[in-house]
Formats: sequence, structure tokens, C-alpha cells
Amino acid sequence: MEAAAAAARQSDGTVDRPRPGLMELLFLAHRAPFPPDRGDKIRSYHVLRHLMARTRVHLVAFAEGDADFDVPAPLAEGLESITLIRRTKPQALAAVEALATGRPVSLTAFNAAAMRRAVAVRRVDAIYCFSGQMAQYLPAGVPAVMDFVDVDSAKFAQFADAGSAAMRWMMRREARLLGAFERQVSASVRASLFVSEAEAALFRSGGGAGRIVAVENGIDAAAFDPAGVDAATQGPLLVFTGQMDYRPNVEAVAWRSPRPT
Repeated sequence: MEAAAAAARQSDGTVDRPRPGLMELLFLAHRAPFPPDRGDKIRSYHVLRHLMARTRVHLVAFAEGDADFDVPAPLAEGLESITLIRRTKPQALAAVEALATGRPVSLTAFNAAAMRRAVAVRRVDAIYCFSGQMAQYLPAGVPAVMDFVDVDSAKFAQFADAGSAAMRWMMRREARLLGAFERQVSASVRASLFVSEAEAALFRSGGGAGRIVAVENGIDAAAFDPAGVDAATQGPLLVFTGQMDYRPNVEAVAWRSPRPT
């Protein structure tokens, strides 16, 4: 089957191998869900594998580097089709486009005609949309589940607390426009998913509508069993997995709880 997948792979990263079976599901992602080497990719990778075991899945995602085009064998064998579109738009161009169109930068940064074409040619029964940037591609009339992961608009609102006056204005604008978009999307999909109940509650409090559900990330409890740590020699350990060029992750690691008085 690997040979068949390789033979079917096109220069644009597309693999198409229709098979009879269950319903057709489109999995949309703002980053290729492999390799699972960062927080969002770890979540999307495992969700994708879970869905693949239960239905026929077509993957359509953006790719940012050459490694994103190296599809793991289990996915190449199990997915009905794979379409990867390289994302090359500079952030500065996305910002100019956002100001010219009145849209959030989060959306213009991931706005691509090639992605719209890739979604349009898929005739599917349902859609799993991973990350809010991809909701702009949801076609009307197709049942969809939206995995926001977290409330991006709230993150930008927090970013508006620091930086230059121009940057604070841009962050407030992004929070306002993206928040309105998130609420619009949540009202139109079958369910909106968030990584924790705290994020789900934050979204509800901000006006999020429809069915809002927390789907937490899991870990390999056997591989990360604390019983295997010798506290006497190694001391207390805390493992944090995340991109350390991402401000919320840096703040999470640097944060220290107040000492009790």
C-alpha cells in the first residue's frame, strides 16, 4: 500500500486513493499534523489517528517546511487522500491584507486560493476543522466540528497589555475582530472543542454559542509514570512540552505562584 500511495502522490503533495467503506470526513488543519513535535501537532496527530480508525478521512492541511511533506507510513496507508499546501505568505503581507480588508490577521495569514480549491473539490459528509484559522474554509451545508483548541482572541487581548502603542492597537484590533469571527463560527457548527474546561468556560463567558465541549490532551501514562522517578536522587521533576518561541509558553514556564503568607 505504501507503493500505491507513493505512486498516487502528486507534485502538489496530494495523494488520492478512494476506497469503499464508511462516511467521508474532511480533516482540515492549519499545520500538517506531523511530525508530532509541538503542542498543536501532537493534538491534531492523535485526533487524526483516532478518526482514521473509525471512518474514511481526507486530510487537507498547510505545510510550512520540508518535514511536513514526509507523511508517516501509518497515515499514508490509512488516509483516503492527502493534500498538503505549502504556506509561504509573509506575516507583513498578511497584516497589510488584514488592514485593507477589515479582517483579522489570523485569517489573512492563512488565506490561500489553493486551499479553497482543495476544499471545494472534496465531496464529504462531515468536516473536522482544527484551529480557528481554518474555519474560513468551511463550506455551507456540511456538518462540521470546530476544534478551536484555545480562545485565540483572548490571547491577543492579553498581548495588548504590552509593546508599542501601534502593537497594542493591532493586538486590540485582532482580539475584537477574531473574537467576533470565533463567535460566528461557534453558532454555525455542530460543536466547538477546547483543550480544557477553563478555555471552554472563557469562550462561553465571551459570548460563544452552540455546543461547547472540553476535550483535553492526554499523555502516555506508562511512559511518564512518576513512579519511575527516583525523587531522592533526581528531585521533583516538572516536564513542560511546548514551543519556547511562543509567548504564552514562555510565560507559563517562567510563572511562579505567590508564596503563601
